[in-house]
Amino acid sequence: MLDLSQLNKQLMVRDFVANTCMTLNKNRWNEYLALCDSNDFAYSIENYSPEIKKRQCWMRQNFEGIKHVIDLLPKHNSDHAQLTRHITTYSVRETETSDVYEVNSQLAIYRTEWDSDNSHLKSGATTLYVIGSYLDQVAITSSGLRLRRRTVELETRQVGTGSHFIL
Repeated sequence: MLDLSQLNKQLMVRDFVANTCMTLNKNRWNEYLALCDSNDFAYSIENYSPEIKKRQCWMRQNFEGIKHVIDLLPKHNSDHAQLTRHITTYSVRETETSDVYEVNSQLAIYRTEWDSDNSHLKSGATTLYVIGSYLDQVAITSSGLRLRRRTVELETRQVGTGSHFIL
């Protein structure tokens, strides 16, 4: 028999993960942080390198670390391209811990140029920036849904320089 309560929770979690992307797309960094579990948050960007036949970790932060990265964004000399995240959620499953869900989403991030060294040629152009997946852990808490873990598993390994934004 179909458990509508469980289905409703899965849909809420799916919408929540989409909301994290929309918040990041609008560069609303503090709103993104408010969606994260301040006591139990882990963020990492990882990939597999066939050249060295090993996994690489490009970034690993807890809540305070990611908050510090976000606080430093205005001080970085970075490009001003707009990143737009598109996800397709493949699975939402409850873990052994009640009301904690593992979410697997495929990810494509597009990059739209705002200004560059050849702004008359590139301004407004959109290119595919990275592809990969989000491996998220979302908890349903008394204060709402919270992102506990986000692992960005990249397929793309050439991202260029100048972007310091959270993927």
